[in-house]
Amino acid sequence: GGGSGWQQEWLHTMQLQVGLLCSSARIMASMSCILEQYNHPFENDILISMSTLTYDAPDGPKRNTWDGPGTAPDPNERGSEPVAP
Repeated sequence: GGGSGWQQEWLHTMQLQVGLLCSSARIMASMSCILEQYNHPFENDILISMSTLTYDAPDGPKRNTWDGPGTAPDPNERGSEPVAP
């Protein structure tokens, strides 16, 4: 024994805090290693511009969509607008 209930509770809380800090430090170190290892373009990767969501293809810029790559829309194209009667 020894120690009152609040002292035991305080000690347990401090041990938990230290454990959480150590765990957080291990996670951050692991993430840093992972980012360092993979933070470069891979051979034959498609590099997407985050500002335009486009990538360069042999036949010109393409827009990346959730359904897969497709041609970037032409702002001058009017084929998708409804035609008035």
